[in-house]
Amino acid sequence: MHDATLTSLADSIAESLNSAQAQPDPMPLGWVSPFIVPFTAARTVLPIIDLSKIGDTLTVAVIPIGYDQDRLGGGRTPQYDGNYEIDLLVQQRVGVGDAAETLVASLLLLQEQVAEYFKPLAVVLPDGRGCILGPIDASPAYSQKALLERNTFVGVQTWKFSVPS
Repeated sequence: MHDATLTSLADSIAESLNSAQAQPDPMPLGWVSPFIVPFTAARTVLPIIDLSKIGDTLTVAVIPIGYDQDRLGGGRTPQYDGNYEIDLLVQQRVGVGDAAETLVASLLLLQEQVAEYFKPLAVVLPDGRGCILGPIDASPAYSQKALLERNTFVGVQTWKFSVPS
């Protein structure tokens, strides 16, 4: 059984984010992670967020959201280009005060670093197709309500990938 392209894309993104942080063996001199803070990304289809239960551990979730397809050409065997949407959810309790300001700044930078990581790369699906990152919607960058009421950073970016058939 094959996974849906949308699910495969989310899994491939999570895998790519996790493998980018893996320390090579042997460790080359000067190697650094491409991200400011370490994390483990995981694909989830039910991002149920109970802000009262979010702990101090950073959570990065890759969430398959939806897709549409454009028909290319005519004929009996048309080709399609798919436009797939994936949400990247970053959440962590940040506390209050100066330490919270510093942590929120780091989490905002992490969101930017993750998006920058994929700009020059194609995400490769298990079937070998390369998916190119297109527009990113990161507005607002985080939930001010969650930050003010629960001292919790919750940031969501919607990524749009072009996937050939």
